[in-house]
Amino acid sequence: MTSVSVGAPVPSESRRWSGPELLALAASQGGAYLGFGLQYALLTPFVLELGVPVRWASIIWLGGPITVFSTLQRSAIKAKRIAVSFPNEAMSVLRCLVFFGVVAYGAAMKSSMSALRSIVNGTGSQAPGLSQMQLAVQQLLGNAGSPGMTDFSAQLDKVIEEQMKKAVLTSKGTLQTELDGHYSSGYDACDASLSTSQGTDGVLDKKTSVFTAAAAQHKTCRTQEAADATAKDTCDSQESELKTKKEAACKVVSDYDSSTVTNCARQGGESYVTYTGRLVVYYQAELEKAKKAEELCETATKDYDAKVAECTGLKSEWEKQRAACNTQQETMDTASCTVLSTSATVCEEYAACNEKATTSYNSDKSSVQSQEASLKSEWIALMHMQCLLGVFSKSDNERAAAMKACNDKDFQPAADAALSLTYPAKVPRDPKSCASASNTVQSASYAETHYDTLPSNAQAKTCIAECCAKCDSFTCPWGYAQKDNAQNIFGALRDECCEESLLLQGSHLVTDENQIRLISGWMQQFGWATSGWTLCYRKSTHGGTGSTWHSQCNNKGKTISIIKLSTGRVIGGMTSIPWKGANSRYWSSSYGKGALFSLTNSFLHTVKNTNYVTYDRADYGPCFGGGHDFVIYNTWGGYCNIGHSYNCRVGSYAKSDCRNDFCGNYNSWSVQELETYYLN
Repeated sequence: MTSVSVGAPVPSESRRWSGPELLALAASQGGAYLGFGLQYALLTPFVLELGVPVRWASIIWLGGPITVFSTLQRSAIKAKRIAVSFPNEAMSVLRCLVFFGVVAYGAAMKSSMSALRSIVNGTGSQAPGLSQMQLAVQQLLGNAGSPGMTDFSAQLDKVIEEQMKKAVLTSKGTLQTELDGHYSSGYDACDASLSTSQGTDGVLDKKTSVFTAAAAQHKTCRTQEAADATAKDTCDSQESELKTKKEAACKVVSDYDSSTVTNCARQGGESYVTYTGRLVVYYQAELEKAKKAEELCETATKDYDAKVAECTGLKSEWEKQRAACNTQQETMDTASCTVLSTSATVCEEYAACNEKATTSYNSDKSSVQSQEASLKSEWIALMHMQCLLGVFSKSDNERAAAMKACNDKDFQPAADAALSLTYPAKVPRDPKSCASASNTVQSASYAETHYDTLPSNAQAKTCIAECCAKCDSFTCPWGYAQKDNAQNIFGALRDECCEESLLLQGSHLVTDENQIRLISGWMQQFGWATSGWTLCYRKSTHGGTGSTWHSQCNNKGKTISIIKLSTGRVIGGMTSIPWKGANSRYWSSSYGKGALFSLTNSFLHTVKNTNYVTYDRADYGPCFGGGHDFVIYNTWGGYCNIGHSYNCRVGSYAKSDCRNDFCGNYNSWSVQELETYYLN
């Protein structure tokens, strides 16, 4: 018999093994292989349950063959040692038994491989990993008495508790930190940016500093302007006094120049010598007075001319100073506008930042919630796994019930308690206060601070900076209307923005302010201008016939007629349909608007039947509605049947209370005065 060296000393003594001993050796080796196979088959579903991809989980199956080959190698060494005393026949039997062990290992893996295929192909149950874990544990529990199974389950439970669960909790902590950080960092960044913009050396502070410096320079400038104005005004006053003095002095000279001597005649009995002597004395005195007068005139003229020159220079200095101050005011006002717009921009950007932070947080929150749910699923799987592993410590009679209890148990509450994240209670977070800058050029306090406190003789000019008030936002008082192109005129004063413009100016019927306001309001409802109305007809001026009225008011476009009836009622009608007089016809709302009104009742009667806005006939005066609601005949009588085409204020159509409310009665009235205006 030939012996083989395998790297270890061959026993010096050998003996022959009996058949039972050989069978026991082979059986123990085969049982070990079966145990290894079961262990590796069991681990695969657990690994899959933890979320490890199949392509990587499948590597665990290599552990079986590796262990088998390693064990076979060790067995071969032992067998070769034994072969010293074993005959070839015994070795053949041993090889067969070892082969049987390998086959048993493969059989043990078959069912788990089938389960693995169902997981890969997606044909398993809703919790395939847990189902296969249960199957594997059931298979393992069928061999619960196998050596090392209880120790193996205890070791795996320790790994789950100390490593796998810890990793899940660490992930939970990471998610919570991410959630809290995202919530706070987003809004905190917005708050920090706002604080920077509004704080010292921030963009708003820098703009405010520019304005503050400009405001100080403007005030200093106006103070100097006031001093220059005072000097100019003082000079002007002195100039006026010197002018009066000069004019008085020079008038004496002028009077001398225009005087005629009247006492040059020779008096009776007066000798020639006496006469000529008297003349010499007289003219000598006159000469002295004339010379003195001329001296005074010349002196006064020089003083006046010098003062004029001085005042001209002072006026020039004042004008230059005022122009400089006006320019400085524009710089100040513009800087104030910049502060206002910058503060608005800062607040807008802050609001946008908070909105972006909210959107970003909500997006991240959705992702975190998904990951939170995944962590809870993993936690449930781990707890289920631990519960199943605990079955190994049960007796044979207790295992089935313990396994069923594990499968029936709801692990969700425990997962919620361990892994629920804390979400911010308020999204979006309350923003910090951010308001546009106060005391800027559009505010009343700005005028009080930077305009009203200026010297009375160095007042501010109208603000013309971009954000300053324009006349289209100014409400003109009664009797005034906004100037044309008001939207392009800077100003906030009546004289800057308004011009005198009484509606229906010169009317004999509309003289009360409340009446004018009523008509203005009705015109505004129609979208009509309240200025630019021109009289085309007045009964007391043009005569009382319908044809005359038409000749004066036809083809004038928009018209308004005011009528005073003998009943005392002051009523009227307005329409955008031009009067023509050539055709006897009704005009509908397709051609324009119309309304009747009562100044007596302060009421506008609107159209209800749009087919009959006006009725046009050459020998009628103004006529409205299809009833007719109101008509004036050529004789300046007519009738009132309001309610057909125009709404009543009280009562209803064809009822006396409606028409009496409007005209006083149905047709027992006459026109005392009629005025018609058109929009020029």
